[in-house]
Amino acid sequence: LSSCTSDIMYEQHSVFKYLKHQARCIEAQLGEEDRHCFFVGTYTPQPENELHLVEFIEETNEILTRNVFSHPNEIYSISCCPTNASLLFTCHRGGFMNEVLSQTPSQKTSAPKSAPSTTATDSDSDCKQTQEHADDPSLYKATLWRLVNADAADVASTMNSDNDIGSDYNDEDLNMNPLSGKNLKLQPFFTLPTTSRILGNNKQLSTHTVLWDGLDVGSHIMSLGENCIQFWTFGDKFSSVTEEQCIYDEKRLHQLTSGCWDPHYPNRFISVNSNTIRVWQAKDLKEIQTIENAHKARILCVDHNPNKPYHIVTCSADRTIKFWDLRNSSKPLKILSNHSHWIWCAKFNRFHDQLVISSSSDSNVALWNIVSVSSAPLGELEDNTKQEDTLTKIYKEEHEESVYWASWSANNAWVFASLSYDGRVVINHVPPAVKYKILL
Repeated sequence: LSSCTSDIMYEQHSVFKYLKHQARCIEAQLGEEDRHCFFVGTYTPQPENELHLVEFIEETNEILTRNVFSHPNEIYSISCCPTNASLLFTCHRGGFMNEVLSQTPSQKTSAPKSAPSTTATDSDSDCKQTQEHADDPSLYKATLWRLVNADAADVASTMNSDNDIGSDYNDEDLNMNPLSGKNLKLQPFFTLPTTSRILGNNKQLSTHTVLWDGLDVGSHIMSLGENCIQFWTFGDKFSSVTEEQCIYDEKRLHQLTSGCWDPHYPNRFISVNSNTIRVWQAKDLKEIQTIENAHKARILCVDHNPNKPYHIVTCSADRTIKFWDLRNSSKPLKILSNHSHWIWCAKFNRFHDQLVISSSSDSNVALWNIVSVSSAPLGELEDNTKQEDTLTKIYKEEHEESVYWASWSANNAWVFASLSYDGRVVINHVPPAVKYKILL
């Protein structure tokens, strides 16, 4: 009894922050090794949206707003560069950002000499097509941004317009710590084209998700859209972006929602659409494995175990979370079911993969300790030291609306954030009893 009482006494309470607009995406600022920082994007139909950079201070148990950047269009998703804290993609509506994106360096440059013709910067026709559909409210676009000191950005804007995008900034600029300066500016690199030259038509393609490959960050990305997957490569210092592969299939990729790179083996990518899991050979977008009927309803998220090869987790509108071994995918390794509505997000802890967080339209966030399918030491699974899989904690009171996303902190295994549609950001900790059982 005294031990339990001690754990309760030292358990840290939830910390709240309220945004003035609705919001649906939150992501840890990857590459930031010293602080608990998160990007939060608002989602209101009015041209008043913002990208917030917030920091959780453990010593005072509070959330501070470091910066608020204007981002007129509603932000659907955020994807932070795994190794550079100053770079991130936002996927956003296309209606209100003409003035901002008209100053994108890629739109004022000619094609880089080293890049082939299939680039985001290589022809006036691409720019015209972009302008024609800039006000389409149903079209989602993906823009790469960088955080820079405002003074450096002003200097760069006065440089020769014939320079490559990346040449405006040296290596020090691209590897800066965004929190080292107080006067920060969010500056666009480029927006991915909304048409595909590989498809050879003028069909407009929405992009709702961009995914960095953690094994080769500066080389390439994958983008997901409505019925479409595209593989892109970067020029030197992000001086260009080239579409290398594109698959558009209204039947095969119907209801494409999420994807992830394999953190263990290069050139492997996993996507989910409808109730199907697909594994791809990334660079040529060759499908090498298919798991049909993986869930009874639409799969909303997939994540790869960071410590255990071939192991993934999926969550679905069928209110279940499933763990899979891709080497033996005839049935899931484990099924969890505690949420009462659609489960939008399920994420492995970056350091201790037995810890998993999930968030749902039932307004709850769940913290799971799933040792049986994790990379935890074998000793934890034997005899008296055996740990059972448990629902460690269900956070029922912290949110009042749908929780579309949750994110582990980038630099600490025990802190995670969640965001509900009403703009409420909540920071929570792994309970001390669970933490010390894992460590000891």
